[in-house]
Amino acid sequence: MVAKLQTGVERPEQVERMSIIGIVQARTYSSRYPGKIFADIQGAYVLQWVLSFLDELRDWGHIQAAAIVTTSDPMDDAIVAAGKEYDIRTLYRGDDLVERFVKATTEYDYCLRVCADTPFLDRELAIDLVELCEKQPGADYYGYVTERGYPAVQTYYGLTVEIFKMASLRWIYAQTRLDPQIKEHVTTGFYCYPSLHQLRWLQVPREIQTAEPWCSVDTIEDEVRCNRIAKYCGPSLEWQSICHYLGRHPEDSARRLYQGALKVYAGPTFEGVLR
Repeated sequence: MVAKLQTGVERPEQVERMSIIGIVQARTYSSRYPGKIFADIQGAYVLQWVLSFLDELRDWGHIQAAAIVTTSDPMDDAIVAAGKEYDIRTLYRGDDLVERFVKATTEYDYCLRVCADTPFLDRELAIDLVELCEKQPGADYYGYVTERGYPAVQTYYGLTVEIFKMASLRWIYAQTRLDPQIKEHVTTGFYCYPSLHQLRWLQVPREIQTAEPWCSVDTIEDEVRCNRIAKYCGPSLEWQSICHYLGRHPEDSARRLYQGALKVYAGPTFEGVLR
């Protein structure tokens, strides 16, 4: 169970300006599928899909910078090298996941966080979230949520991003430094304690919730499925075309794979997350 956050510590001040850095968390090791971020999806490995996504958001001006955080393991030198191909630098290397974000930078106010095993991150959904940040500045966390009240980042959709205030994550880390759940999932300290933070949500499009895509790569089977999706969608790959594919091939949906049970993070209750 996640430890109770202290309430007697001074909270970070409101941010007046809005500068966003996109950060991908990446590592080569995986207990289920070692090297999964270098799995091939239609001619490009998974990490390249993610780096290209951040590169485009940066080029279009939706984020001001892009970076990588990874481990200190020498096998992750390949991740650093991959980032250089896109002019994306590695800001911090360490074994504590949250610490990588906390110590990565103090130059930017907000972080747009992505995982390295989600090749089909949707640009439209990301831009909509950045625009929510701009229209309603100052909140601690911005994300997508399902109608059932689950943060989309804790599903296997693999299509959405999340944005959080860097100062607020440093505050959470100071209160719960030893908590394994927050160390593993980075942002649970925001949406598992909605009364302590200013949260802003966008609803996951209903078509996505109905189709229940599984676009994160965690096993060889995921790699094969994502290749089928990418081949079908072609250059027009976006959440709408993915849902269209799943309408024709429901056997590749999370609903079929888990017999109707959309797997989400099994941790503290999300009750009240929409408030």
